[in-house]
Amino acid sequence: MHNLLLSLETLKFANTSKCNQKDSTFLIQQNGNIEHISTSKCILQTGKTFKLDTCDSYTARFFVQSIGNETQSIDIDKEIQLEEDFILVDIIHNHKSSYEFHMFPVRKKTKLSENIRSRRRDDQLNVIMVMSDSISNSDAQRYLKKTYSMLKKNADSVILEGHTINGDGTTPQLCTLLVGKQEHELPEARRGFPNSQTVDRWNFIFNDFRKKGYTTLFSEDEAWVNAFHYRLHGFKNPPTDKYLRPWWIAADRYVRENSGGSISCPFELGFKYLKNFLQEYKNVPSFSYTVSSALTHQEPARIALVDSDITDLFTFLEKSGYRNNSLILIHGDHGDTTSKFRSTVQGKLEERLPFVSITLPPWFKKRNPEKFRNLKRNSKLLTTYYDIYTTFKEILGIDTKHKYGTSLFTDLTPLNRTCQKAGIDEHWCPCLTYTNINVLNSIVQTIAGELVQNINTRFQKYNESRTQCEQLRLSKVLRASRQLPNKKVQLFEKTLRTAECDNCEIKLNSNFTATEIKYEIVFEVLPSNGVFEGSVEYNVKTSKVTVNENISRLNMYGKQPECIARKYPYLRPFCYCRH
Repeated sequence: MHNLLLSLETLKFANTSKCNQKDSTFLIQQNGNIEHISTSKCILQTGKTFKLDTCDSYTARFFVQSIGNETQSIDIDKEIQLEEDFILVDIIHNHKSSYEFHMFPVRKKTKLSENIRSRRRDDQLNVIMVMSDSISNSDAQRYLKKTYSMLKKNADSVILEGHTINGDGTTPQLCTLLVGKQEHELPEARRGFPNSQTVDRWNFIFNDFRKKGYTTLFSEDEAWVNAFHYRLHGFKNPPTDKYLRPWWIAADRYVRENSGGSISCPFELGFKYLKNFLQEYKNVPSFSYTVSSALTHQEPARIALVDSDITDLFTFLEKSGYRNNSLILIHGDHGDTTSKFRSTVQGKLEERLPFVSITLPPWFKKRNPEKFRNLKRNSKLLTTYYDIYTTFKEILGIDTKHKYGTSLFTDLTPLNRTCQKAGIDEHWCPCLTYTNINVLNSIVQTIAGELVQNINTRFQKYNESRTQCEQLRLSKVLRASRQLPNKKVQLFEKTLRTAECDNCEIKLNSNFTATEIKYEIVFEVLPSNGVFEGSVEYNVKTSKVTVNENISRLNMYGKQPECIARKYPYLRPFCYCRH
């Protein structure tokens, strides 16, 4: 059991990611007492019950805020049993008042859920989802180096390489993921529109999980831009058993003022509550969705600050036993939508390809080998949040025939999917078109030369390879192609509001010209006659060539590299020994 009145961890953010909350006015003693620093008086904690211990010179009050913004405060002059998750401790000392916000998932039982939970299956999966705003697949590779590496090495984890967005911004992605429909297919909920009401009328996946006995959690840390409140009327009633919006609203200023300059505090607080929630409901099936927008909404690179926090979450889940009965989904909603980079072709592609990873318990692939094989196979195909929504339905044992979505545990290959079949509008479709170009083209020849130079540079790193491997030279280009997304993606500028929905129409920029173009080149070198395939990004304005380090050899190298084969096995495809 965690101490509710502990302050947020005092962790400094300078060159680190950690949340530098100011020290609490409370100090936790080894005997379990909570001492108020100024008065040396104590609050005694027993489980979730608190009582005063001769604290005459100050009072502490619980502050509870509900969805309807009704509040109540209770002086602690006797033993109190906590009944609410969110409290404000108000300390009055020497006629001066100070306060601290805290949240802890107080467990509540309902007759329906307890009856259903008594029939829980051994293979019933919890669902743990964590979303970071504006993180593309490429961003994860750039900035989540520890997390990405861990997931790639984990035999139970899959990264969806072809996962694609379904609209502009966060709301369309969460509509698809949590409701299985787009906003314009649902009852009107936009502010300022006739007959518009709250989103309570929408059938969220939360409801399906609750009916199956799951305890549910939904948290979005940046309250003013929450997916269902920024443009929409939001929820009138809490959509989940644990709904953190009231706390984020009440504590927003406090968190910002006491973060010590750290920008990662909201992310870390969300994780702290998630861990407490999982501990509190350890023996109960649960569905949790923790959304962080505050850290990365304006700058995706900030996700690097919490790389270790994400890997630590997996460690926590492993040690606590949750890893063995949970589907863990770490993802972004979309890529960067605000920086200058987004106006480039590469930026537009990254916006459309968010980071999505799924981790299953070790036993899952043993009991369900075909389902896991399908998931692995599907990770290389075009997928959407419709598919994840439908996967949740399968986990719950609910038969669903969706217009666009198919469970990721089903082989998608026979569907021969196109963006249209997957429910993706053309201007969001990231699929590339390949155009063959003349191998004698001057740009192609320049690129081929850069690829050969990149290979030769690898030999220069070590004395043995530098002296024993021949310098390669370009023989000829065998094939060249240029990669570009469809025309609407290239010319896309922004979405426009219509009577039907906020992003149903698009604005194209007919004057747009791609400045960064990807080329794929197949070429032969001498003296080895090696045939290689490489890709580069070419900047039209600066003529800069950026080589992708993954250069593949397409023909056999035999004994050509035997002089360095043992010591430098990764140079085998490239080295042609001089003797």
